[in-house]
Amino acid sequence: MIEGSVNPPPGRQKRSLAAQARKLALARWTMRRAGDRRWRDANTLWPLLDRS
Repeated sequence: MIEGSVNPPPGRQKRSLAAQARKLALARWTMRRAGDRRWRDANTLWPLLDRS
C-alpha cells in the first residue's frame, strides 16, 4: 500500500471531503426528486387501478 494514499496532504484531503459532500448532497437531491416523482406517479395510478 502506498503511504501517500493513507495520509494525503491536508489541503487535498479537505478538497476531496468537500467534493464528496457536494456529490452526496447532489445524490440525495436526485434521489429525493426521483422518490417524489415515483410517489406522485403511484398516487395518480392507484385510482385508475381501483376503478378497473
